[in-house]
Order: sequence, then structure tokens, then C-alpha cells
Amino acid sequence: MNDLVIPSNLSKQFPRLEQIIKQAAGLFDSIHSFGDVETLLLRGAGLSPHTYRCYLAAVRQLYEFTNGLYPLQITPGHIETFYDDLAKRVDRNTL
Repeated sequence: MNDLVIPSNLSKQFPRLEQIIKQAAGLFDSIHSFGDVETLLLRGAGLSPHTYRCYLAAVRQLYEFTNGLYPLQITPGHIETFYDDLAKRVDRNTL
């Protein structure tokens, strides 16, 4: 990875910022599929079993809706279109 250039005023306010950005970049670099999203972001997140299943179903549906688009390429527009499509198919309380 290239060296980060962080303004000194940010470095002073947030001394661990560079380390956190590098950790986040490493996480993002390791995401290549829906399975990676599930393993890296949902499992072990301390979610209740019911919440985990709901989140997993929603993420899987979004992944399928985008035809398997690389997870970090999904834009707010994709999510809004997915939400609009979902609104046509499910009860408002479920949505």
C-alpha cells in the first residue's frame, strides 16, 4: 500500500487514524464475494441469532439484486433501487 498523507492537524487530533485506515483498507481488500461479507462483517459481530439471519438475508438479497457486484462497488443508487424494488414485493412493516 502507498504511504498515506494525512494532514498534521488530523494526525494530532486522531493519533491512530493512519493505523485505522490501513486496517480498514486491509479489510476491504479481503472482500471479494458475498461469502467474504458474511464472514468478515456479519459473523462475530455480536448480533443475536435472529438479527444475524435478518441481516444475512438482506445482504444476500442485495448481492443477488446487483448480479453479484463486488460488494465495495455497490453505490447508494444500487441500494435505493433495491429498496424501491423490495417495497413493491413486501409488506411495509417487513420493508
